[in-house]
Amino acid sequence: MGLTLAEMGYAVVAADLRHDFLLYSREKYEYGKIDWIVGNIEYNCFRPASSDVVLLCELLEHCAYPEAILIAAASSLREGGIIVVTTPNGEYIRHHLPSFRSVRDGDRGLLAQRQYGPDGTDHLFLYSGEELHELRPPGTSIHKWGYMGSILLSGRLAKCLKMFSEERIKRIVRRFERRKGVARRLSTGLYCVYVKN
Repeated sequence: MGLTLAEMGYAVVAADLRHDFLLYSREKYEYGKIDWIVGNIEYNCFRPASSDVVLLCELLEHCAYPEAILIAAASSLREGGIIVVTTPNGEYIRHHLPSFRSVRDGDRGLLAQRQYGPDGTDHLFLYSGEELHELRPPGTSIHKWGYMGSILLSGRLAKCLKMFSEERIKRIVRRFERRKGVARRLSTGLYCVYVKN
């Protein structure tokens, strides 16, 4: 995503704990302004009030203390800046990991030993929309949140959709997404946009 944004003309800082991920990104680099840094946002690898946007995509489910990461991300934002979070939907019917709420008040020491794994098998827990609201960092408000990744677009159901036009499929998915009760159980992902006040 960082490469795409750099190619669109944005100044990007791509941060990751894993040097090999950043090397892979460098190998794919074509043009644009992008800096790669090995760092952990939890320990403030960015200067305060230096960013307009922080993307935390498919990250929080790997972190034992996501609230610390969100606070650090918010501190790196300028006024009016945004944090975009994407994460698997913990209420999706096929996910079976514990919720963040179920581990939040316990000892997260064992989770901290396993955190930051690179793949889905290393998810520590998952989130509901309510939990993303509860994790809102101080000094921010929630601009928008919702579900993404419809079960309608994957597997056997996707094959049935081939008989519809692209516009018709978009209308079906939009209608599906507006029904929060249905989307809560049948969407694979969540997003939340926090804005710094």
